[in-house]
Amino acid sequence: MTRCRFAITLLALSLALLPGLARAQTQPAAQPPAQPPPDPMTIACLKEPNPDKRLVNCAQLLAAHPNDPSFSWALNVRGNTYYFQKSDLANAMKEYDAAVKLNPKDPQAYNNRGTVHLQQGQYAPAVQDYTSAITADPRDDAAYNNRAMANFRLGKIDQSVQDFTMAIKLRPNYAGAYESRGIIYFAQSKIDLAFADFSRAVSLNPKSAEALFLRSAAFRKKGQPANADSDLAAAKLLDPKIVEKMAAIGLK
Repeated sequence: MTRCRFAITLLALSLALLPGLARAQTQPAAQPPAQPPPDPMTIACLKEPNPDKRLVNCAQLLAAHPNDPSFSWALNVRGNTYYFQKSDLANAMKEYDAAVKLNPKDPQAYNNRGTVHLQQGQYAPAVQDYTSAITADPRDDAAYNNRAMANFRLGKIDQSVQDFTMAIKLRPNYAGAYESRGIIYFAQSKIDLAFADFSRAVSLNPKSAEALFLRSAAFRKKGQPANADSDLAAAKLLDPKIVEKMAAIGLK
C-alpha cells in the first residue's frame, strides 16, 4: 500500500514563548506500493504530473476497486493533490474524510486530515486525528511530530516536547524535530538543551541556513560570540537573506 503523509517541520513557534513566530512547513512523503510492482492504473494515479489528470486517474483506480480499504492511499493522493497543487483545503478534507471512512486503520489518512485541521486553526481536532494515526501506527514519527505542533498551539508545552522527543526516538535523523524541540528549549531559557538540539540539526543537515542561524543564537546566549559569528556567516553564505527571513518571524 502506498503511504502519502505530511511531515510538518516547525522552524518557528508562536504563542507566549516566542511572540510573533508562526511559520510551519509541510511536505508529502510516500513509500512505493508493496510488491508486486504497480499496475499501469496505479502508476497513472501516482506519477501523473498534471494535477487534474492525476485526480481523474486516481478516481478511475478507485472505481476499479470499489470499497477496497487497501486503496485508501489513492484518496490520500487525491487529497494531497488538492492540498499542495491546487491549494484547495475543502476538497482535500473531503478526500481525507473519504480515506478514513474507507479504511479506519489508515494512519496516513488521519495524519493528513489532522494537517488540514491544523492549517485551519482547529488544534483539538488535529490532536485527535494525530492520536488516531499513532494508534493505527505507533511508529508514525510524522504523526508524533505533527501532534507536537498541535499540542504547542493548545499551550500544552510539556506534551509538545514529549511528542517531539518520541518523533526523534523513532527517527533519530529527524532534523526538523530537533530544530523544533530546540526552539522550545531556547524559549524556556534551557540553552544547553537547545544548543544540543540545534547542533544535532546542523550535523544532520549542514547546509540548513535555519539550523545554523539557530545554533548561532544559542552560541550567543552561551557567551561564545566567535562561534556565533562563524555560524551566522555560514548561514548567510547558504542563504544571503537568512537574517531578514528569521527576523520576519521574530528571530533576531
